[in-house]
Amino acid sequence: MTAETWRTREAFVDADPDQQKLNARHTHQIELVQKAEQELRARTYKLQRLLLVREVVQRHAFNFESVSEEQETGLKLTGQDSEGWFCDFDNAADDLTELVLQLCQEIADLAATRDRLQAEREKAWDARHANATKLRKDWDETHGSPEA
Repeated sequence: MTAETWRTREAFVDADPDQQKLNARHTHQIELVQKAEQELRARTYKLQRLLLVREVVQRHAFNFESVSEEQETGLKLTGQDSEGWFCDFDNAADDLTELVLQLCQEIADLAATRDRLQAEREKAWDARHANATKLRKDWDETHGSPEA
């Protein structure tokens, strides 16, 4: 098949209204998958940052476990002793752990959505490809085989 014949056949395929709809659907599915992947990356980065903050808060809580008498006196001026500060930081770490678990669930749900969208994109590709193959076969039957 010459390059000109190939271009003519592909123009015939591209001009088909059903093929145009299938192409648009496939393009839309690609965009949905990309958007889901982008959101998944953003949530994963947020999870990393929350885990970092949780680690810092947990470590800081242990700074209040064994303090000198002088430090204890200074802490009491804030309205809490070292045990109170330890509890505040420890509770904050627990709250962050809760947020981390919630975000993990959101990430899992989003990954499932992305997988569903990916499967739909693959179906759209298969339909698009099958229609284009049929149109090429129809064109070849009408205009002669590609080897001619």
